Amino acid sequence: CKNSSKRNVANLSELYFDDVLIGKSSSFPYALDYKLTNLSKGSHVFKGVFISKEGSGSMSQTDEKRIIITE
Repeated sequence: CKNSSKRNVANLSELYFDDVLIGKSSSFPYALDYKLTNLSKGSHVFKGVFISKEGSGSMSQTDEKRIIITE
């Protein structure tokens, strides 16, 4: 007996800098070229959101890293 059901899986990675979307990708490995020029001094947050959708369900995972620009 063959299993004729197909798994419909979609993956997406979104990258944010200070809550502004700066890039997204649906192919692995996820990469982004982003220059840290002309940014204000102080604390900033990079955030990556990985979204995996299968059928009618979805799952997401978020990771944040804080950086401090001093010059």
